[in-house]
Amino acid sequence: MNFEEMKIIWDSQNREPLYAINAAALHDLVRHRRDEEHRRTACRHGLESLVNALCGVAMLFVGGLLTWGDPDWLATSRWVRVPIAPWHAVAFCLAGTAWLFCAAYMWIARRRQLRREEPFALSMQGDLERAIAHVGFQIQVARSILWWGLIPAWLAAGLCVAALFHLSNVSAWSYALIVMLMMVSFVGITWWQSHAIRHLYEPRRRELESLRAKLADPNA
Repeated sequence: MNFEEMKIIWDSQNREPLYAINAAALHDLVRHRRDEEHRRTACRHGLESLVNALCGVAMLFVGGLLTWGDPDWLATSRWVRVPIAPWHAVAFCLAGTAWLFCAAYMWIARRRQLRREEPFALSMQGDLERAIAHVGFQIQVARSILWWGLIPAWLAAGLCVAALFHLSNVSAWSYALIVMLMMVSFVGITWWQSHAIRHLYEPRRRELESLRAKLADPNA
């Protein structure tokens, strides 16, 4: 559904006597758009939270393994080619903690927004206000994810990669390559968040706000 579809239905009711039918059709479109946005957000946030949580648990497991694992077994492992130092375990544990923080941030932000949307009435106006609030939440997350999601995850990845590369005794070129890839991904994700705000979320919010204004004053 887009604004033009809703506008056609709304404008047509001024020329037809079946206002109730047109209002019901418009409400169905609003509900469809609201449910579609909620499903998309739930899927994206759920997937991001799950991936971050799994990465966090995996890094904590490796950190615990380096701390309490059998030294003889670790010494014969293919991926451990240098003596294990305390900083290796600390790096993995810090990385795991950062990833769990990212997962918790995404989950808590989602739950907080759902609670904020609960008071809206189960009506066309209420569903429209809920949809506008939800788009506002998406914009807020896109703007704050840099500090509360992307940077912690980026630092976590850097810590675990540095520790893993050092344990594996890889060449300096491997460090340079991974740093370059991380920088490119950081710039790319940051650009995409800014692009999504300007070209996806804000136009969507303007469409919904225009519809709200039209509903409030049909003659405007």
